[in-house]
Amino acid sequence: MKKAMSIHDEMKALQSGELEYSPERLTVCAAYCRHRLLSLSKSLESRAVPDAYREQAKASAQKFSEFLCWVEEQGIQTEPLANQGNTL
Repeated sequence: MKKAMSIHDEMKALQSGELEYSPERLTVCAAYCRHRLLSLSKSLESRAVPDAYREQAKASAQKFSEFLCWVEEQGIQTEPLANQGNTL
């Protein structure tokens, strides 16, 4: 039985070329990244956030942002497709 890849592993594999991508797959990953960036941003608004979480959240945000930049470099529009009913 083949183990499913985590979204993080899948994003790394897409970027490295180990995994072929389709516009649909990139759209799903990009939508996930946008959702996570929004969630992280909201969670960091509180001053009561522990420093350790803040650092971890910033590192995660950086990874999601880098992936979104990479997707943009591929020349595939993901925004319109992501708004056609895809939910997380």
